Amino acid sequence: MRGAHGRAAPPPLARVFAAQFVLLAATRRWVPLAAALALGGLLAAVLPALPGVRFRWDDGVHPARGMAVLLAYPPVLLASMLWGSLVWRGERPRSRDAHRVLPVDQGTHELLRVAAGAAWLLPGVAALVLFLAAASGAEGRGLLLPWLAIVYLTGSLTGYLLTSALALRVRRPLAWLALGLAVWAAAVAALQRGGFARASALLAGVFQGRAGLWAALGGGFDVTGAGGTPRLAGDPGRWALAMLLWLASSLLLVAAAATPRRERRAPGSTHPRRWRALPDQALPPLRGRRGPPSP
Repeated sequence: MRGAHGRAAPPPLARVFAAQFVLLAATRRWVPLAAALALGGLLAAVLPALPGVRFRWDDGVHPARGMAVLLAYPPVLLASMLWGSLVWRGERPRSRDAHRVLPVDQGTHELLRVAAGAAWLLPGVAALVLFLAAASGAEGRGLLLPWLAIVYLTGSLTGYLLTSALALRVRRPLAWLALGLAVWAAAVAALQRGGFARASALLAGVFQGRAGLWAALGGGFDVTGAGGTPRLAGDPGRWALAMLLWLASSLLLVAAAATPRRERRAPGSTHPRRWRALPDQALPPLRGRRGPPSP
């Protein structure tokens, strides 16, 4: 099927999305994600039952039988951020020349890959939540449902999208993420010591404020064990505001990172400058950046 100018018509986006989803399966990139989620859930379920391990709630009287639903959350966040990098394993920003000969423009291609990664992540996290609900008993289900279960899904998606935005632009997104956190912490401390308390508070609020990342990830919730029945305490409205703000921000960052980069081209050439070192016979004949290769 060809368009008005003789080029192949772009395939439906649903078909491209399905191809990206299958690619993540065929390359087995999902295996580390599944292993991390499964291992985190199993360790969280087994640890409170080990001999000599006695978790207690804040009142110090009642054993914390539902602690597994809290212990599994940090590993889920780490696995989600790792997944944002694994989705692009072997296809870092400077090694995606093949994307330019696909019948879908590069920005759309990258957005659909990120969406396919989310389609792998969320069912895995949902399966883990169901496992925790079954393994932690009535006490765990009382803590998990409904708010903590939603926090698992939204928190993992937010962490995945933030890492994905970096993965679209840099080679080692997790290293850049760690570096950014270190720079942020150093800047907050330096401003505080320098007497710039207001500036320090504003910068700290990005993560620790009422609508900061910590609140969006569920940091505003707490567990109270008064009366022998632990329950999740906190303000769901405040959490929802922070969650929606950071989820929207992470989506905007991904969209901005997927904007096609301008390539520097040699005079008189339609190929990116870094391809000029190759002989002409080695270059696939192109009909523009977005067209398919000629037969």
